[in-house]
Amino acid sequence: MQESPRIVGWNEPGAMAEIARVLGQDGVVALPTETLYGFSCLAHSQIGVRRILQLKGITARRGFLSLAGTAVMVGRYLAPEQDGRGFDFLRRVWPAPL
Repeated sequence: MQESPRIVGWNEPGAMAEIARVLGQDGVVALPTETLYGFSCLAHSQIGVRRILQLKGITARRGFLSLAGTAVMVGRYLAPEQDGRGFDFLRRVWPAPL
């Protein structure tokens, strides 16, 4: 069963723990960016990804922007047939504003 949406302010006690809880249960959160709010879920959550597609009304297959803290984290999500040059580049320059 899906939870009802609720707003959690960044300065509320326990806000980060609540966001982590929702994400850990295959949930979706809306987080602020520089210009607007964006939907977020864990990259490996098929339920979360499907929910974002549903919320955005997307029916065609497409990719999403992903944020990662390390090159190793990026490597976990690369397809085996992926050309390794891009990953080699990331390992050489990380951390960098890419």
